[in-house]
Amino acid sequence: MPIYDGVRYSQLNGIGTFSIFNTAIIQDVTVFPGNPPLEFGNATSGIIAIETDERILDRNTNSLIVSLANVGFSREQKINERQSVKIFTNWQPSAPIKAFNEEALEDIKSFTSNDLGIYWYGSGEKLNWKVLSYSITEGYRFNFRHPSFQGDFNQRKNRTFTSVSVEKPIGKGTLSVNNGFSYSVGDFDYSNVAFQVKKRDWFSGINYILPNPTYSVKVGMSYDYRNAQVSGSFHEYFYALGPEHPTVSLDESLDVEVLEGFGYAKFFLTNELTLGTGFRKNIPIDDQEDYLSGQGNISYTAGKWVFTSGVGLYHKSGLFENTGEPFTAQNFQKTLDIKLDEGGVELALSFFDKNGEVNGDRYDVYGAEFFTNYRFSTKLRVSGSVTLLESDNDSDRNFTSDLTYFVRGNLAYTPGGKRTIESILDARQGTILSEEINAAFDTNLNAFEPTYAEGGTRLPYYANIGISVSKVAQVTEKLNVIFFASVNNIFDRENIRGYNYNQDYTSREPSLFSLRTTYFGAVFNF
Repeated sequence: MPIYDGVRYSQLNGIGTFSIFNTAIIQDVTVFPGNPPLEFGNATSGIIAIETDERILDRNTNSLIVSLANVGFSREQKINERQSVKIFTNWQPSAPIKAFNEEALEDIKSFTSNDLGIYWYGSGEKLNWKVLSYSITEGYRFNFRHPSFQGDFNQRKNRTFTSVSVEKPIGKGTLSVNNGFSYSVGDFDYSNVAFQVKKRDWFSGINYILPNPTYSVKVGMSYDYRNAQVSGSFHEYFYALGPEHPTVSLDESLDVEVLEGFGYAKFFLTNELTLGTGFRKNIPIDDQEDYLSGQGNISYTAGKWVFTSGVGLYHKSGLFENTGEPFTAQNFQKTLDIKLDEGGVELALSFFDKNGEVNGDRYDVYGAEFFTNYRFSTKLRVSGSVTLLESDNDSDRNFTSDLTYFVRGNLAYTPGGKRTIESILDARQGTILSEEINAAFDTNLNAFEPTYAEGGTRLPYYANIGISVSKVAQVTEKLNVIFFASVNNIFDRENIRGYNYNQDYTSREPSLFSLRTTYFGAVFNF
């Protein structure tokens, strides 16, 4: 089941902060950075596949977390030898973390959220099932700055989703049926406008997998439906957002339906050589374009080295997160991955080239990434990656992927006594900003309309170093406590996100990413 909104405090563009998934229900996470298997439909690029827990608990357990921005409780209950249930809930207030990080979070006025999740897993001789139900209500208020208006931006959101999966052995293979429904209502207001966005997602899928020592085949069908209803008032002019400026009303409902069938096969030719290929075909609904997605990959193992090459053509139909408008996209990708894992050394080198379009606008993304992980001893581990990325597109003001370099580093030290000290480094080239070069005064609106330069200006580079520490204390046989603390942007570097302009665009001041932020708490397991 696809989850399109998997984060808390998500903005209109879909970007948020914390994941909605509780780690207690997660068994495995697989990241497909380039060519995702075509069993995952309606996707043109990378996918994060989350598999929920399939363990039947030996005993009942409880977990309580108390931190600067969260108080949570979870209960894992064994029903019988074949069933278990997990229940978790969280409350997130903003006052404690703001008190400790007043300067770093000065633009965040307040936030709060409450959630409740239930996960039920059962395993029988002829049937396995998983049921996950999750609901959250959240609110967020921050200082919105624009040349024509400065004030509070308020957003409130209620969301719930349910996923039901059933798996049954049939013949020499396994049949699985997956269904999911998601519903959310978001209310947004600032200045003299207020609007509401309602979203409904429905997914149904049926798959059959036939394993074999020399090959495996998976076939299936899926139906993916998304609907967005947008209603309320919006400012008529993008440069006039004050309470005295004109607004327009909007009330519309937009949806997209995707019905697809797929087949995917993997052939284990030798112990060293594996081939994979797949196709995914849509069944057009209404005026939908007729398309065929396909992919092929080959993996070769030579000693400790693994070489994997893939090529694929992918299609996607969906709704833009910030507007609810429908879009169609296609992407042609070529990738090459080289990996080495020997002793305490892990190396990976990847090359990728993507060419595609979204609603007819072309884009090209290509680059390479090098990753290494080296374990000096059982106590000290170092890892790092360097990504080189280039992007070209038809839009003069869309520079999101245009980063020449992106560096990440990690240092983990475990001195003993169940303690861990970890440091992270993030550094990248600054993004390109579409800069205002002139502003004309609109006498009717009493506001300035900016003119943007062609191309853009690159912001200063971004760098962030953080450190975290944790310790596990075994209090009793049944009680242990995990203490943790972290400091983000430890050197308090002023990383520029963009610029805030005055009313007539004659002066500006930088808008910053988070300054030094402190966080700490404890987890009680019993």
